[in-house]
Amino acid sequence: MYAISHSQSPEDNKMITDRASAITHTTSVLTALWGFVTSQEFAVFAGIVISLCSLLVTYHFKRKDEKRKQEIHALKLKGYNIEE
Repeated sequence: MYAISHSQSPEDNKMITDRASAITHTTSVLTALWGFVTSQEFAVFAGIVISLCSLLVTYHFKRKDEKRKQEIHALKLKGYNIEE
């Protein structure tokens, strides 16, 4: 059975996750742009790699969160009393 006992609400967690994701994407794009402007191939490459990695991590955890929500929903349909 699932026991969720977080001090933060799901809305707070989503807001924190979205803000962290936005900061990571912005930083990686700015790194790539700075490398392009200053003709530093390493910075362009690093910005692109960081951007792709953050995209993959974001996708993975959003998919994982969606799976968790579906499992909780299925348990609620079966009659379990689960608080989110």
